[in-house]
Amino acid sequence: MNDYLSKPDGNILGFLQDPRVWATAIGAAAIAFLEKQIFPLNRSLFGYAVEADGTMIFVDQAAFDAAGKGQRLTQAANKQNLMLNRQLARVVVIGVLVGVIEFTKKGDPKFIANLQYVCLGGAAVEIARILQDFFPVLVSPGRK
Repeated sequence: MNDYLSKPDGNILGFLQDPRVWATAIGAAAIAFLEKQIFPLNRSLFGYAVEADGTMIFVDQAAFDAAGKGQRLTQAANKQNLMLNRQLARVVVIGVLVGVIEFTKKGDPKFIANLQYVCLGGAAVEIARILQDFFPVLVSPGRK
């Protein structure tokens, strides 16, 4: 068996020194950062995610500007196509990351393994964000 991919023995210090843990964390942080940069740059495509009536809704620029002037946002302002655009972008990112995991086989085994763990961390973040949008109780357990 490849010693590089051996199972951690339960030692917390060994776990924190495991390159798989760091690679997965780096992938998760990179994808979260990338998403936070892409969505604001494309407000016409992704809109704004705001809270209204205790739930998350997605509004366009006009509704967001009206809310800034004191108008209250309601469910009627929700634009489902903006949420769908966000979800489709996330699914595309997941597809690319899973493709990288599946099709990168040649090269240095340690580099390939780290690359696959980076992609795994990124895909996990995107899956979690999709689930959070569809099931808001995952974000705020006290809300309905």
